[in-house]
Amino acid sequence: MTTYADTNVLLAFTLQDRPVQRSEVERWSRDNGRLVVSEAVLAEVCWVLIRSYGYPVREVAVRVRALLASSTFDAWDADLAESALSLLIARPTLGLPDCLLAARALRGDAVYTFDRRLATTIDEL
Repeated sequence: MTTYADTNVLLAFTLQDRPVQRSEVERWSRDNGRLVVSEAVLAEVCWVLIRSYGYPVREVAVRVRALLASSTFDAWDADLAESALSLLIARPTLGLPDCLLAARALRGDAVYTFDRRLATTIDEL
């Protein structure tokens, strides 16, 4: 059975202000296996760290990348997540949802958008 992590689980693991919850996540993962991070949760974690906690976009991408490389979490699609986080580092004004779409375009999927910034990014890839 696959177990998906909620946004709060990733925040507990990332933020230094929740040591008890972090320990619970580590223990759960040790006993039960890796937690899967969905596309929606990845986007929400980035948004919360940027908007609510004030972390710079590039720092968030690096932190989230480290989470997904840990022994506790797996991305729903590791290649897509890595590509989107790399794009977020390179183009922090896009935001993760647009970076996810651009990453999909990079691997050959078509993306239909009215967003000029996203369209330009996809054209430049």
